[in-house]
Amino acid sequence: MARKYKRYHNRKVEGDTQPLQNALKGVNKQAAESTKELKQIDKALKFDTGNVTLLTQKQEVLAKQVETTKEKLATLRQAQAQVEAQFKSGNIGAEQYRAFQREVETTQTVLKSYESKLEGVNQALSENGNRIGSTKSQWDSLKQEQARLASESEKLTSQFKLQESELSSNTSESEKLALSSEKVVKVPPY
Repeated sequence: MARKYKRYHNRKVEGDTQPLQNALKGVNKQAAESTKELKQIDKALKFDTGNVTLLTQKQEVLAKQVETTKEKLATLRQAQAQVEAQFKSGNIGAEQYRAFQREVETTQTVLKSYESKLEGVNQALSENGNRIGSTKSQWDSLKQEQARLASESEKLTSQFKLQESELSSNTSESEKLALSSEKVVKVPPY
């Protein structure tokens, strides 16, 4: 007889919590799918921790996880008053009441964890953006330095050509002087 009562009691409790289970079914399914995808992304990130595409995907999935977990927590909090009333009236046992409380606490902890992970991904993406900005500014300064050096090189080349032309004109002057001095030397003395 006790066995029959226990079975009946379990069925009754299952019947009382069935609306809550149905409400959480969709949320839990979304959370499981997102968790699976998040594990795949984390696995890929092990090989390339700074990959912006993977970090962006992780950010999107974590944001989805945060929203799903918030929805689950809101559903649990809405049901909390009903569960407490059922516990006080004796419709559910202390064990099931404690299990519900654990579920609420676990969901809050999971939400904080996802929010923390999301903040970490946001920070990593921000740091990547800062590094890209820094690299771009370094690239720009190198381009300016290259342009300045090219300009200096052109100035030096033109100065060299000018000196070369002056040297060639000086050379022709010195050749003229050498020829005239030879002529002077060849003139017979009187």
